[in-house]
Amino acid sequence: MDNQYLPLLQRQCDALGLQLSDQQYNALLQYHALLVKWNKTFNLTAVRSPEEMITRHLVDSLSVLPHITAERLIDVGSGPGLPGIPWRSAGRTCRLPCWTAISKKPFSVPGQG
Repeated sequence: MDNQYLPLLQRQCDALGLQLSDQQYNALLQYHALLVKWNKTFNLTAVRSPEEMITRHLVDSLSVLPHITAERLIDVGSGPGLPGIPWRSAGRTCRLPCWTAISKKPFSVPGQG
């Protein structure tokens, strides 16, 4: 995993008042690395810049977490796993199936809940 994006992610999460553990940051950055890698092959998102992916995908996905109180959610139109994977990586423990038109099948994000 490339930690060069950790300071950017931490600054933006701090600005949102999100307190994440080292393990949660690590999971988010592992997902980010995979998104950057596979986006080059499969055009998963129009955002090309790894820095912009931090802001426009990870942080935007995480920004709503303080406002969600539901125990069950569904991520419809998940595409490359946004926002479901960042939510789960940040420790969201509600039941969170994701649905994407790419596979036309639901998938569950592994983790607690």
